[in-house]
Amino acid sequence: DAFLFGIRNLGSIVWIDRSTGVVEWTFGGAESDFNWLGDGLLPRKQHQFDWLGDGLLVFDNRDSDERATRVVEYDLNREGMEASQRWEYAPASMHCYALGDVERLPSGTTQVVWSMLGTVEHVDGDGNVHWQLQTPLGIALGYSDWLADIDGGAVFQTD
Repeated sequence: DAFLFGIRNLGSIVWIDRSTGVVEWTFGGAESDFNWLGDGLLPRKQHQFDWLGDGLLVFDNRDSDERATRVVEYDLNREGMEASQRWEYAPASMHCYALGDVERLPSGTTQVVWSMLGTVEHVDGDGNVHWQLQTPLGIALGYSDWLADIDGGAVFQTD
């Protein structure tokens, strides 16, 4: 019963109680309520994210001068207010300066939409690409959903 609200330019994701409208916590940015544990980087200029129940999967554009776009999964211990990085996928050839989308699929793979590159990938926890769609140069993709069709298969849809 909450809204998750991403504030890209502040590098923050905010949890808002749906019934009261009260901000329960902020992850990332200068006003993070979580204590950071271990190695890894907090998100900066993140675009889209997926709530996993015990953490966040984030498409992190980073700053343009870094050229270090990545997908990162964070563990959020909301009782102890501690955060750590669980997983990262960051191929050096895939810098996406704007947009981007990420979703954990029922199969356990992660769908990554490199919007400005016109590429969609399904990657496993080891960073192996299991499926890829590449559009012709100049085509950018927005947000996406992986939908079950009437035969129980799957359909890719993008906006």
